[in-house]
Amino acid sequence: MSFPKEESDSSIKDDQIRRAQLQIQFHGTRREDFQSIEAYVKRLKSIADSLVEIGDEISNSDKVLQLLAGLPNQYLPLKNIISSRCPLPNFEEASSMLYMQEDILLHDPSVVGAEQSSSGFCTVDKFVDVVETLGTVVAAAGTLGLGTVFAAPLGTVVGAVGASRMIVFGAVSAMSGWKNWQALRRK
Repeated sequence: MSFPKEESDSSIKDDQIRRAQLQIQFHGTRREDFQSIEAYVKRLKSIADSLVEIGDEISNSDKVLQLLAGLPNQYLPLKNIISSRCPLPNFEEASSMLYMQEDILLHDPSVVGAEQSSSGFCTVDKFVDVVETLGTVVAAAGTLGLGTVFAAPLGTVVGAVGASRMIVFGAVSAMSGWKNWQALRRK
């Protein structure tokens, strides 16, 4: 009767090996290894689904964090925006944001240089100009209580000087959120 136990032990070892291989693949998956962000996302999802099939579920936050960890520096502004959200968006929401960012990187002439920059930002001088302008506009908008209303126009204006719209939208959202929080705290 020892034969079924040996078969069972072998099956358990095979599952452990498969689980370890899938976890290594999951944590080693990088955007640079794929032609598109869509292929990258599909691969991560496929590996996560395979892990679920063998009883090793990966939490949504782990999937989102790995999705971000595998991105190159040109996605840094979006990585910061997504990772700073509380709670983290689900995997599908984060993937959608990446699809939009890839579209911006591929088709928007104002961020053409972002692919060549190691950080995805424009030059330091342009960035400082943008931050100073943004600070002035957000302060005025906060005084009027119009925080997020200026996000799209500011993104367009800032795009003209070469910064990513995602950075601007994130900064405006953060500033308006801070202003709203301060206003609620005073009440």
